Amino acid sequence: MTISELADALRGICDALDRTAAYTAAATGPLEEAKAVLLGARRVEDGWYPADLDLAIAEVGRAGELVARGRQAVIDYLTRL
Repeated sequence: MTISELADALRGICDALDRTAAYTAAATGPLEEAKAVLLGARRVEDGWYPADLDLAIAEVGRAGELVARGRQAVIDYLTRL
């Protein structure tokens, strides 16, 4: 693999990470909306707790952060080629 081919592959990775970041960002809004609706229902007596969605929202946010860090690492490496 040449340096040019490696750079192209890394750019492709950056594009994929950009798409993944967009997916995680897009998921947060619907999760927040679902939490708001379910908090209105308050079905704690059935064993369901709205805190489960808090965890999901936090995990999606964390995934977005990790994607951004991974993308930056790839870009840093790419600029050193």
